[in-house]
Amino acid sequence: MQYRILLLFVCVIVFFLIPNVEARKNIEDIGIALDRTCLALIKAEMKTDCPTYKEILLLFPDTSNKRISGDFVFKDGILQRENPNYKNHLNAYRYEKPVTWIDPPADIRDRIKLITISTKLPYYLIDGSKQKQNNTLVFGKDIYVDRLRCYNAIITAEKWIVLLGSVMQHLQGGCKSDLNNIVKIYQTPTEHDPKSSAWYKYKQWLADAKLQSKDKFLIDNRTIHSPSAR
Repeated sequence: MQYRILLLFVCVIVFFLIPNVEARKNIEDIGIALDRTCLALIKAEMKTDCPTYKEILLLFPDTSNKRISGDFVFKDGILQRENPNYKNHLNAYRYEKPVTWIDPPADIRDRIKLITISTKLPYYLIDGSKQKQNNTLVFGKDIYVDRLRCYNAIITAEKWIVLLGSVMQHLQGGCKSDLNNIVKIYQTPTEHDPKSSAWYKYKQWLADAKLQSKDKFLIDNRTIHSPSAR
């Protein structure tokens, strides 16, 4: 019996306390987090489109081991994950299927595919944004994905309930699907009055100057070439 307890203790030490940089190298876990502004608005009980973690959990359950990686507790007036109970808790998932993390611990956020729900996501440049076609420009909206690494995404809080599931599938599928996150903006062509241009005004001034000079230096329709001609 004492041998079994000792063996179990050694396993715990090796599994959780000894760092293992090779553990879960290619992590396909998905994390969902709120940005700082969302958290501040929720804590202040201000009106916002940002969901609480409680609301997210109702639709997208957290599949992590909460006894190891921290359970959800009410802190600062909101439900959030407490700190992990073990330093190298990620080692516990070495042979597990991809995990869904709600409010993932800070030490793993840069190691998993993370979706951040943001208060606002302004239009941003994409391929083709700098090329106007038919007086139309294209921009990205509502969803931003780091397509180079396919590890980070940002979605707007206003549409989180509609977007979150599709973005999760997009990241899990290697960012190969179409997110339909493009907006087209038509710019009405500006009508220019040619008479208002500087070049037109210059030409008009030059023509008028020639006429004035001609009227001033002509006598009986004869061009005055020199003072002696008078």
